Amino acid sequence: MPSFDIVSKTDIAEVDNALGNIVREIGTRFDFKGSKCEITRKENDLTVLADDQLKLDQMHELLKVHFTRRKIEPSALDYKTVEKAMGNSVRQVITVKQGIPQDVAKLITRAVKDSKMK
Repeated sequence: MPSFDIVSKTDIAEVDNALGNIVREIGTRFDFKGSKCEITRKENDLTVLADDQLKLDQMHELLKVHFTRRKIEPSALDYKTVEKAMGNSVRQVITVKQGIPQDVAKLITRAVKDSKMK
């Protein structure tokens, strides 16, 4: 019986490159001028800090655009709940998914075996 492995890893070096591009764009965009918006990475967690919900939504769009440019699937981001930070600012933690959850891997394996392809 042939076997196969499913691997789905996100390249952290490409994530860092995308984040560097985002930071540069935030520094040059007129709508971010004078605002306290930043994004940092610690292992597989991205922390997005923005002045308000509108700026946070714009940073989400920047994440999607720059991740796509670096050939990283934007669905690899797992957005956690938005929480209040100092003053009126908001903070959100976004996890970069690594691998496939075991239950999804079992479903994929079952679908491949049921297809009876050789």
